[in-house]
Amino acid sequence: MELTSRGEHASLDVFGDSDATPAPGAVMDKIAGKFGEEVLGLLVAGLRGRRGWTMKRDMVSPRATTHWDELATVNTT
Repeated sequence: MELTSRGEHASLDVFGDSDATPAPGAVMDKIAGKFGEEVLGLLVAGLRGRRGWTMKRDMVSPRATTHWDELATVNTT
């Protein structure tokens, strides 16, 4: 099982306050400066530019809890 004592290996302190880790923005700026602005993208999932397709919207349910103009109404007649 290759069990070892706690002090024999280095542990990763995920929740510690280490100043050695650079901020994500600084790392992204450095990568973009070295390889160009188009290398990194947030939340694009590989899509560049406009898509050639659109989602079908004919079966979308109403947004009654998030938009006032689509609020559900009850008729009492």
